[in-house]
Amino acid sequence: MSIKAITALKHVKRAGEVCGTDVIDKETGRGKTTLVMNVKKGVASQVSAQMEISKGAISAGVGYDVTKSIEVAKETRFEVPKGKFGTIEAYVQYALYRGDIYTNNGMGVDPKFPTGKMATVMKPIGVCFNEWAK
Repeated sequence: MSIKAITALKHVKRAGEVCGTDVIDKETGRGKTTLVMNVKKGVASQVSAQMEISKGAISAGVGYDVTKSIEVAKETRFEVPKGKFGTIEAYVQYALYRGDIYTNNGMGVDPKFPTGKMATVMKPIGVCFNEWAK
């Protein structure tokens, strides 16, 4: 009788913060004016792995359920000078986590063998803004 291969995410470390690349909200206007943006949005975590590993194993490794949406919210104001056209763009801010994937190699129930592969999780934590006038 063979034992099913079990994977786990171990040695998870926070590797900093990044802003996403997808615009989640945008506001524009001609000056002189004040652009105001209030962002409140439910956002999914971004998960990637160098090999197959369940979302449950990843969730256990990072300490939260990566399958559930997380609400991010923030407000900004931007003064657009007279004669200029102003823009505000909002992006999701993420905490970046990386961890090592371990397996049991089909032996026992404890995934104690390193695979040499990693998983990366981007957890939504806030909102980044890009503001400009031209």
